[in-house]
Amino acid sequence: MLSTLKEIILSNLSRLPMLWQFGLLDLEKQRRDTILGWFWVFAHPLLYMLIFGGAVWLGMRGGLGFESSKPYLLWVASGLFPWFFIQAIFSKSANAIKKQSRALKLNAFSPSVAPSISLMSGFIIFLICYGAMLIVALPFGAMPTLYWIQIPLLAVLMVLFCYCFSLFASCLSAISKDFCNLVGAMSLPFFWFSDIIIPISNSSNEIVQTWLTFNPIAFIVMSFRDAVYFDEWIFNDPYRCLVFLGILIVTGLLAWFNYHRLKSEVLDAAG
Repeated sequence: MLSTLKEIILSNLSRLPMLWQFGLLDLEKQRRDTILGWFWVFAHPLLYMLIFGGAVWLGMRGGLGFESSKPYLLWVASGLFPWFFIQAIFSKSANAIKKQSRALKLNAFSPSVAPSISLMSGFIIFLICYGAMLIVALPFGAMPTLYWIQIPLLAVLMVLFCYCFSLFASCLSAISKDFCNLVGAMSLPFFWFSDIIIPISNSSNEIVQTWLTFNPIAFIVMSFRDAVYFDEWIFNDPYRCLVFLGILIVTGLLAWFNYHRLKSEVLDAAG
C-alpha cells in the first residue's frame, strides 16, 4: 500500500513541468483547424456566464438575497469559472486512463498520472479566465484585498479534490462502464444545486444548508466567492472547512485504495 502511495505522489510531482506542456498541447489541439482559434477555447465559460447569469438575474428580478456594490456578473463568474474546471474533470475523469493510454505508453508514465494530464488543460483555462476576471472587475469596484490571498490555497484544494476524484473514478470505470455513465450524469444536478448560478445558500431550509455543507463542489464555489466577492475568510465557518477537508481525505483514501486494489485492471485499461 505505501509503495502505491509513493508511486502516485512521486509520479505526479516529478513530472509537473511535463504535465504543464501536455496541458498546453491539449489546448493547441482544441484551437487547431478553427478560424477563430483561441476564441473557442474560452467561449464556453464566457457564454455560460453571460447567458445563465443574465437569465437568472432577470428571472429573480435582481433579488439575489444580498447587497453588494460589486457587479452581479462578478458573483456569477467567481463561482462559475471554478465550476467549469470541476465539470471538465467530471466529464473526463471516468475515462482518464483510457483516453491518455497513448501518452502513458509513449512516456513510460504510471497510470496514476493520467488524471493529471486530463485536468491540466482545464486548469490552465481556469487560471487565465480567473485572472482576466479579476483584472476586468477592477474598474467596477472589485479592488484587490487581503482576502484574495486565499485564491491560491483554494485553487490547490480544488485541484487536489479533482485529482483524487478522477483517480478514484477512472479506476472504477476501468472495470465498470456503469460507473462511467453515473459520473457523467452527476454534473447536471451538481450544477443547479451547488450555489453556482442560483444563490440557494440564502435559503433557510435546513435540508438545503446540510446539502451545501456536505457538498464539496459547493464549498469550493462558495469559498472562491467569499474571497473575491464578499471579502470574507473561508475560516469564518470552521465546521464547513473541516467537513470539506474530511471529504477530501476520504476521497484521497478511496482513490489510493482503489488504485492499489485495481492496479492490474487499470494497467490493462492503459494498455
